[in-house]
Amino acid sequence: MKDDWQRLTKYLLDRLPEGIAYDDLVQLCLGLHSYIDGIPADLQPLLNKEGQAKAFAAFVRTRFDENYGATDSAKYGANHHRPIDKGHWIEVMASIYKAGTSFDSEREREIRQRLTAHNGVHDSFDPRRVSTL
Repeated sequence: MKDDWQRLTKYLLDRLPEGIAYDDLVQLCLGLHSYIDGIPADLQPLLNKEGQAKAFAAFVRTRFDENYGATDSAKYGANHHRPIDKGHWIEVMASIYKAGTSFDSEREREIRQRLTAHNGVHDSFDPRRVSTL
């Protein structure tokens, strides 16, 4: 399906805290780009550069204003796009391959545990309930 990434957006919206810090969201993005442990099997194919970038941008557009992460994004080399844009999250994922990028695996593990704590709810996911983001 053309817009399957919206299921990943819904998964993030349903499970991440309302005021998640930009740095925490980046750590999760980097972690999901690196490994898929704990993510439901039907969402794992969406964890590719394109789908993940679209989902994270839609998550930010839904939850935050356009200034979200503006002061912190440069440290990840993601300063050519705003966090509400797909290109921003592609830059974030690319940053893991650049020297000096900080990936905090312990922090990411804590966030992932919150994200995956209610995977049983996702088993009954109905894609017709996803709104266009």
